[in-house]
Amino acid sequence: MPIPRNEIVGLTTTLNEFVRQYASRSELLNDDGQLAVSDTQAHILMLLLDSATPLANNQLANLMELTRPAITKAVKELLKQGYLTATPAQHDGRVMEYQLTASGQTVANEHRQRHETTINQLAAVCDKYTGAELHLIQQFINELATRAWETNAPQQRKGQQHD
Repeated sequence: MPIPRNEIVGLTTTLNEFVRQYASRSELLNDDGQLAVSDTQAHILMLLLDSATPLANNQLANLMELTRPAITKAVKELLKQGYLTATPAQHDGRVMEYQLTASGQTVANEHRQRHETTINQLAAVCDKYTGAELHLIQQFINELATRAWETNAPQQRKGQQHD
């Protein structure tokens, strides 16, 4: 039996509102806007915090599954704000490796705390559902994402060419 159209419209409205709110915040459930860095920049800081050695642009791009130009843009801002230092790599002086400054460590730790709070908040929501229900919700979201990607893929590729 097909779902009534008004329920589909209601679901669409709810999803659009979720996406709108998510896009306007840098973290899913817990952002008070106090950090002066983007989500991408904060994740770079966290990766460097967790790394035993400095990381280069291409390593960060691989770890974050982002383009090198996107990482370069984020890193430039982090350097400008004094959260990172850059030194030439020993194996190749043309490659810059990045390390956290003390203020970068502070911001990375703040972002990690936000992640923990987000995970705890999400866990509180998930506790209301069974494992089977959560699996179904995840399946639903994955299918929506796949269809959205398939629908928007040509537009996405055009936009990525300008990175």
